[in-house]
Amino acid sequence: MTGKLRTSTLAVLVVASTLLAGCNVSNFLFPSWKLHVQGQGGICRQNVQVDVVGVNRFELEDWERPSMEQYWAKDFQLRKDSIEGGFNCARSFGLSGECDLTISDKDDVWKKWKENGAEYILVMFDTCTDERAWRKRLPLPPHCWEGRTKKHTVEVIIRPSQVACVTVPKAECD
Repeated sequence: MTGKLRTSTLAVLVVASTLLAGCNVSNFLFPSWKLHVQGQGGICRQNVQVDVVGVNRFELEDWERPSMEQYWAKDFQLRKDSIEGGFNCARSFGLSGECDLTISDKDDVWKKWKENGAEYILVMFDTCTDERAWRKRLPLPPHCWEGRTKKHTVEVIIRPSQVACVTVPKAECD
């Protein structure tokens, strides 16, 4: 009994000291990297709607099911709710002068993703010429990007024909 008690006490002390030393469990899912989305080519010469949304695994199917036409319809409630709820970083690229977007863990939308238990980020745009390539899913956990980012930034490019992830996550995170 004494041996089991000592082992249990030791385990509790190890966990407590790790937490007190600054190990934050939430950092496992919520990294301190940035997401940089940049338009290229014709994207910067036209009005393009870009959405960046953080979702959890239970919502993922609802977000990946709609076609491009359904998603960008004015009355699509999921998109409306996500913008109103603050977990969709919706921007216009192109003629307005903006053609890139950087989101960091300090931004309000990132905090909303954390509150929502997001595990994926979806990057989408409305003028894609390919019905299958208008949306890209990226994993959120930091271990997926470890050693793969420059300056802790995941780079995504929006071309007229697709969303492309320049920074490639680890194979087990695809």
